Amino acid sequence: MSQPTPDLTSLLKLHQKNTMERINCIQIGKIKSVSEKQSCEVELQLKKLVPDHLSPNGVKEAFLTVLVDCPYFVLSGGTSYIDLPIKTGDYCLVLFNDTNIDLWWTQEQVGIPANSRSHSLSDGVAIVGISPSTQARTMDGDKVRIIGKSGAKSSTLSPAARVGDEVKMTSKEDPAMIQFMSTVVSCLQTLATTPTPPGVPPGAPFAPLLASLSAPNSITSKITKGSNEVEIS
Repeated sequence: MSQPTPDLTSLLKLHQKNTMERINCIQIGKIKSVSEKQSCEVELQLKKLVPDHLSPNGVKEAFLTVLVDCPYFVLSGGTSYIDLPIKTGDYCLVLFNDTNIDLWWTQEQVGIPANSRSHSLSDGVAIVGISPSTQARTMDGDKVRIIGKSGAKSSTLSPAARVGDEVKMTSKEDPAMIQFMSTVVSCLQTLATTPTPPGVPPGAPFAPLLASLSAPNSITSKITKGSNEVEIS
């Protein structure tokens, strides 16, 4: 028995379906590794059905190919940029370009693409920062908050400083101020414990010494307790 001939509308719909299934636009990914040349490996967070002759249904679930050498977005302008420490396991949005980007990515040149591939898995760009609802971050809703640690790239990063953090001054930071305060305290202690002879105004013997004291013009101190959060109101 012959199969019915499909009509034009059915053929067009089938063609449209097959085309849309092959186009990559935007997908969720997870960072697998990060390189020093501002690229990463990304595992797309979805599976697809592929033929499998050993399966009872003739198909099986499989992950898409891991994206390699995928550029990731950095917020920048001129020579300034924000360096966020992208880590393995971070989620991202992967945007797939309309055409082959190899010429721009590898040589920073404008030219005719090497081939006609379009919306290919080879031409994705990762934008890190999206998270599932299970990892929702606490949002203030009133101010800009920068949360993290500051310092050199090492295992001993220092907390960031902000208004209200603890400040401490020692003889190492400002020896002149510490010496001045020590002298004042010594004079006050002596005044409190030394009796004054009859007819002599209290403190008169120490007037020359007190008059010679000169407070430092500045005070130097250091922050001893910081915060992992900076707020910009």
